[in-house]
Amino acid sequence: MKKRLNERQFTLLAINYIIGFGFVSTILSVVQIGYWSFVVMFLAALVSLGTMLSASKLVKSYPNEIGGTVAYAEKTGNKELTFFAAMHQYIQVPLFSASGPLFLVSIAEIYTNNSLILWMTRGVSLLIFFVLVLISIRGFNLSKFVILEMSLIKWAVLILGFILVAYYSFSEFKFHDNIMKYHKSVSAANILNLTLLFTLAFGGIETLPNMTREVKFKNIRKVLLVVFAVIFTIYVLIYFLFLGTNLNEIKGFVNIYDRFIGPIGVVIFGLYLISYNISSYLTSTNLYSNLVASISHRGFFPETLGKKDNNGEYKNAIIFNTLVILVSMTFFTLLPAFIPQLKNFFNNVIALGITATLVQYLTNFVVCFILEKQRKIPKIHIIEKIFYIVISIVILIIIIATLFPVVFNEPWTVANTVQVVSYFSLILISYTIWISISIVRKKRNQNKNNKKVS
Repeated sequence: MKKRLNERQFTLLAINYIIGFGFVSTILSVVQIGYWSFVVMFLAALVSLGTMLSASKLVKSYPNEIGGTVAYAEKTGNKELTFFAAMHQYIQVPLFSASGPLFLVSIAEIYTNNSLILWMTRGVSLLIFFVLVLISIRGFNLSKFVILEMSLIKWAVLILGFILVAYYSFSEFKFHDNIMKYHKSVSAANILNLTLLFTLAFGGIETLPNMTREVKFKNIRKVLLVVFAVIFTIYVLIYFLFLGTNLNEIKGFVNIYDRFIGPIGVVIFGLYLISYNISSYLTSTNLYSNLVASISHRGFFPETLGKKDNNGEYKNAIIFNTLVILVSMTFFTLLPAFIPQLKNFFNNVIALGITATLVQYLTNFVVCFILEKQRKIPKIHIIEKIFYIVISIVILIIIIATLFPVVFNEPWTVANTVQVVSYFSLILISYTIWISISIVRKKRNQNKNNKKVS
């Protein structure tokens, strides 16, 4: 394969790929807990770094495999582990599908609590994202220039926001007050929940090793570590800038634009969200339809989802994936309107999606250990192995704190019920589909054998 990118180009591509919505939507929640936010950022970075390194080890051993964790899990020869990996890779699609509309609703909630306006916001948000999803069905093969243009808009808006944050920070200079804020009232569960949320800022970092196939360099890990260091440094610098602002006046990233530019600033921030989601849907439609087809080829989804049409596209997989996105997007976006106790539901849904992502990360470590034991990948250095084990324990604790907060003496809320029911319902549906397909396939094979005998 011809290597099309050099190290510098890959670094810029990776930074553009990672930095964006995840950081913008979570950084203010992190900053609010004073110096404990250092712990949150460190743990989130540690989890992401460990996952990236383990993924790079697998990519180096299997450079031609496509499909991520599920492809490597299949190498273990364990059908159940392969299904578990496939399931957690795909259920992130419905769980994250409502993040865009809910984020727009959360912005509206900053300015009003009028139920009619919020209902209108939900309706308009769903309409916008429905259109984006439907366009992406036919549009993911559009010119790369569209994605490039959306990326330029994204960075123009983000850089403007960061400049405004810097100006606001040094004007207010609230560093000491914000660092010492809430130093006694922050619980372990709160730190763990925020750690889970902030891992969204590193979302996609586990897929970077897969992108290295088209890059010209000798040491994969060295380049990946440089990318990680650059991203983390940017996050820390912007985090410190936020520490200087008056956090009592900021409820969301959009407030930065609103404070200095007014309504036009809100429109500019909305432009960022739209451009981000256009770029995201155009690139992810093909990715997720291929994932559906890949799962089908492995016998976990119906065979029809793995078939190509006359144009060489997985049309059935695209339609299936689109329906899953639209149904789950509608469900999660409208749910808070019928259950008033669901406050700040955007964070709850994001946490649910990240939980599935962390389970995928955990599976990645397990696959690494199994393949090493089977001598299918090079031996993992003892220090690296200890690092992976520590990260795995941290991930387990974070997942428990998210799904079962009572373990950490935190009250059980309606949002927790929605999270647990949604998560395990998707798991149950996935297993039901697999078992049903297995039964049908078994009966079909028996009928074929009976016909041969007769």
